[in-house]
Amino acid sequence: MNKGIRYIYVLTHVNTGKKYVGKTCNPKNRVMTHMSELLHGTHPNKEMQADFDKYHGDYKFDIVGEAPRYGSHEPEREWMLKLRTYDDRYGYNTKDVMMISARRENGLPVELGDRWHRGKHGKKVG
Repeated sequence: MNKGIRYIYVLTHVNTGKKYVGKTCNPKNRVMTHMSELLHGTHPNKEMQADFDKYHGDYKFDIVGEAPRYGSHEPEREWMLKLRTYDDRYGYNTKDVMMISARRENGLPVELGDRWHRGKHGKKVG
C-alpha cells in the first residue's frame, strides 16, 4: 500500500444493497475492523449494526478510488453523492459527515456538540 494516499472504499451489505463510503490508509485493516465490530455488536454505525443483526448478511468491500493522505475530502464526498449513501434508503453515511467534511474543507469551524455525536453513531439528521 502507498503510504502517501488514502483509499476510498465502499462497504455494501449484500442483502439490503445499502452502502457505506469511507476512506482509509490500510484497506485490509479497515475491513477487518468493520467486520469485527459488527460481529461483536459494537459497530458505531447503529443502522449498519441493526441490518447486520437482522439479516446476518455478507458485506462486500471494494476500493473505488484514491485521495491524498492529507487534505481534500472531496473524492470521498463525491462517492457519497454518487451512491446517495447519506439517504437512509441507499446507505449508511450521515448528512453530518457530509456537512463536517465540507466545513473543514472550506476552513470553517465545525460544531462538534450533539450533532457530531448523533452523526457519529449512525443516526440521520434533517
